[in-house]
Amino acid sequence: MVNIMQTSGINTRNILRKGIYFLLLLSILSSISSSTEQSEKQSAFLGITEILDAWEAGYGSIHSMKVQYTEDISLPDPNGQETILHSTVERIEEGKKFYMKNLTSNPDFPRSETDIEAAFDGSISTFCDQRVNVGKVENGIATKGYENLNSLAEYMWLSRYYINSDYPDGQTYFAFWVRAYISQSSGNNKYSVRVLPELETVMGELCHVVELVSTVGTGKQRKFWLAHNKGMCPMKYERSKNQEVVNKVEVMGIAKVLTDIGEVWYPREVKKVTVDTVINIGRTQTSQFQVQEFEPYIANIAPDTFKVNFPDGIYIIDNVLGIEYVKGDVKNALNELNNETVQSTQIQSLESDSTRDILQNSSNSIATDEPQGASKVDGKQEGRGVLGDIQDPLHKYKYAYILIACLVLIISAGSIVYFRYRTIKRR
Repeated sequence: MVNIMQTSGINTRNILRKGIYFLLLLSILSSISSSTEQSEKQSAFLGITEILDAWEAGYGSIHSMKVQYTEDISLPDPNGQETILHSTVERIEEGKKFYMKNLTSNPDFPRSETDIEAAFDGSISTFCDQRVNVGKVENGIATKGYENLNSLAEYMWLSRYYINSDYPDGQTYFAFWVRAYISQSSGNNKYSVRVLPELETVMGELCHVVELVSTVGTGKQRKFWLAHNKGMCPMKYERSKNQEVVNKVEVMGIAKVLTDIGEVWYPREVKKVTVDTVINIGRTQTSQFQVQEFEPYIANIAPDTFKVNFPDGIYIIDNVLGIEYVKGDVKNALNELNNETVQSTQIQSLESDSTRDILQNSSNSIATDEPQGASKVDGKQEGRGVLGDIQDPLHKYKYAYILIACLVLIISAGSIVYFRYRTIKRR
């Protein structure tokens, strides 16, 4: 009996000891969990001016870049079917100057090595659509919206506004909107700028959250998430109307590139969701984006980089010189000009290209001003003689024909008057 009681006492003490150990373990785990939760909900410690300055230091000075990326855009139709538009873009830019080429899978046009090439050298735009074999040369920026086709710059908020003379090099999308709301919020309760009181985590990165709110009209809201430990790298963006998110960009992966001024973090993978609020109201379009190459701060870019080198066989409409011709094939040029139906169809296709409109609308287009006093392209004057022969082989003789016709009319009229006079005199 005594042994049974002793054994029972020992078991009781063991159970109590284990219970105490279990409670201690729970306490430790709870402490760790509480600590982690507190770190994830860390209070914000920078104001809007400090965040803007840090952003400008890391990204505001990027005026040149080379980028290559792919983007899959999901396009739902009214019947609920979904079409995937796949595009590959290579681009190099410096301020307003740029050169880009784009290959897009679209069943309406035959495939080629490059579908679209567009460039602007600071004065002259060159544009080539190889799907319809048409190229254009224009004064100023006239590249059908492709001057703004840089999805990486869009997702990094680097698209620039050139509408304020105080910033001759333009302002980044982020800096422009923050400054605009700060200036409007002074003494105006319809606009507000604030930094949310707590940091938020996106893809494991603690982010400052900047919120811009306007109660004017439909009531708009913009929110920006910036990774504190990654040089204020953009991690997420939302734009809302009437309390509904209509544009959402979320970074799914980041990477860094080393430059002469330090490391630059950038979105490597992005998912974008856009809700149509204008044409097909409520319809959702999604984009999957991936970067293959990103090189900022490019120096000493050759001027010829920002011109399209038209391939042979392209029908070129040069509105700078006022000429039209086929590159590299005079005989084919004559056939093209005589075939008015083919020419009209090609030009109409260029002007109403649905693929171009889709890509232009999916990006965050920005305001640009067109340079004045654009000069003519060097080395184009020699094409005039060739074009004269193409447009009208008898062009150089037309004035002689006109003069001969006038002389024939004068002689005929004189003869009629003379014989009429002789007839009257005889009577």
